[in-house]
Amino acid sequence: KGEGLPKHEHLYSHLTMCFAGSVLVTKENVNITITKDSQPINLREQEWHELEALEDGTIFVNSFAEGKY
Repeated sequence: KGEGLPKHEHLYSHLTMCFAGSVLVTKENVNITITKDSQPINLREQEWHELEALEDGTIFVNSFAEGKY
């Protein structure tokens, strides 16, 4: 609880998924709570965001592809 990734941005988009517990995803003017039952959140390139676990035992994953195929 209370751990995660502080405000940051990337040069690439990525998906954030929650597998256990819950995560607060904060973007400019948007706060979304996701759980294992939520759809993945697409965080766009060069858009700041912050991720915070809301419960002990929370597991979340960021997935991104590097390069163009």
